[in-house]
Order: sequence, then C-alpha cells, then structure tokens
Amino acid sequence: MATDPGSWQGIEFRHLAALEAIAAAGSFSAAAERLGYSQSAVSGQIATLERLVGARLVARIRGSRGVTLTREGERLVEHARAINARLNAAREDVSALTAAGPETIRIGTFQSVSQTLLPGVVHELTSSAPPVSASLREDSSVDHLVRMLESGELDVAFVLLPVSGEEIETVEILRDPWLLVVRTDHPLVWQQRSVTANDLSNLPLVAFEQVPTQKVVEGALRAAGANLRIVTRLADYASVLSMTSAGLGCGLVPRLAVEAEAGTSRLQGLRFLPIADQPPRLVALAWRRDRSGDEAVERVVRLALGAAHADDARPPVSAHA
Repeated sequence: MATDPGSWQGIEFRHLAALEAIAAAGSFSAAAERLGYSQSAVSGQIATLERLVGARLVARIRGSRGVTLTREGERLVEHARAINARLNAAREDVSALTAAGPETIRIGTFQSVSQTLLPGVVHELTSSAPPVSASLREDSSVDHLVRMLESGELDVAFVLLPVSGEEIETVEILRDPWLLVVRTDHPLVWQQRSVTANDLSNLPLVAFEQVPTQKVVEGALRAAGANLRIVTRLADYASVLSMTSAGLGCGLVPRLAVEAEAGTSRLQGLRFLPIADQPPRLVALAWRRDRSGDEAVERVVRLALGAAHADDARPPVSAHA
C-alpha cells in the first residue's frame, strides 16, 4: 500500500490516540469506550491513518471481535506513545506556567525516601528564597514513576537504578546497603562481623515482593552460594520488620527502610546486620532530558544530594542499633 510520503503531514493526534487505544484495549469497541468515541469514529480514524501511512496497521483476530496490530502497527504505536507522552508533557508544562501563585514542582517518590530524605528537601524548597511549592506523588512502582515523568505528570522523581527510557536523565543520590534483620536472641548477632551469603543459606527469610532491585540482591546472594529459603513476601518493608519481630523469619531489607522506622516500636527487639559483598540499592533522581537546566529541577537535585550526604555522615545502622 504505497503512498506519497507527504501524506504523513495529514496525520493528526486523534489518529495516533486511536491506534494507541486499540493496542491497549484489543478491540475497536473497547478502544471507543476508552476514548469516549463511537466505534465507527474509531474505525474511521484507523482507516484514515492506514491510508495516510500507506500500510495495514490493524488486523482482526479470526473467530473473535478482537483485533491485533500488524508489524507496521506495532512499530507505529511505539512512536505514537512517545508523541502522545510529549504532548501531555507540553500540556502539563504550559498549565504549570499559567497557574497562579509560586512555582510548583511535581516530585515522584517511594515510601522509604518519603520518610527519610524527602522531608528535608521539601522543607528547604518551600522555606528558602525563592520559595517553590512541592506537589508530591508517592508510588511503590518505580516503573510507574518513570512513565509519569515521560508523560509530563511529574517534573522529577526519586527512582532506583537502573531505569529505562531514552528521554530520561538520572543522577545517583546514594547507595542503600542491604541488611539482615534478626531478633535479639539470634545466634548471628554475636558473630561481630558482617553476614555472608553462606550465613543466609537455609535461614527462613521474610522478603519484599519481587521488584527488580529485590531480584538483583537475591540473585547476587544465590550467585555467592546462598540457598535462599523465602517463607513469605510482603508489599511493605514495615510489614517485613513486623513479621520478623513476630518470629516468622529473618528480614531482608535496605537500610533506608530501617531508618524510616527509627523511633517506632516496630524496631524494638530487633538487630540489623550488614551483609558482606552484596550490591546496594542505587537511589537516584530522574527527570526528562528536555528539563535539564531547569532551575527548580536542579534545586531539587542539589538538595537531595545534600540530604544524602548528611545521611551518609551519620553512623551506620549497627547490630545493636
């Protein structure tokens, strides 16, 4: 289906939005409901798009009402997502500039950062001149935070390296080492040394759900010879600490998660043992490349680096902390 390359100039955002909706929904009717259009309108937009690009983009699945994208459609929808994300980012940027009051920076974060580094950063942003208002969005999924950056819903976000995305810039803020959490009567407390992979073999472990950073440390421990025996996985490090305190097993947590609970009863009766020769979590800040040089973003980076430096200067969590 050859066509004049100039016809691509006739492609509109609504055509690309229709293609993206079909890729996500899997049918014309579901895509129409997703977009708030009639099914015939979506069909017409796809037909126009196919005519303009000169290729079949959508194929019906035999024996069903569902549809799938052709190879050409799959390739085009990748570009459509990027184009629509940039359009959303432009809308958010313009809205932020036209809003009344002090400048607002939208910061993405996850729980252990929210409870340790972020409060000081927000205080400095809002109290020092020129004041910047902070709008916060906490999410347990780093991948979701990165997608929100790409779509323009966030200006900057705390993430865990590595992250994917050609348009995303990052700077490492701190290295967050892993700790083995045990009760005070556990034999490992009295060894007076870091825990090794061999020490962890066959211990009942309470661990976080299998997000990428969790998979990295568990893979590294197995590569070092540990036979990991995970008795349960939980979706919150505070829950891991609580279950460790209750005697369900030993906890595998990063240091920031322990510091987030400082002063709470959840840490009573627990000891925190450093784990030797294992990769730490890499906490970083991320932003869209087109926001590089933005004063508010650079200010958050400076403040976060300062907060991380202050964190590193504190005595490390020890076995008897």
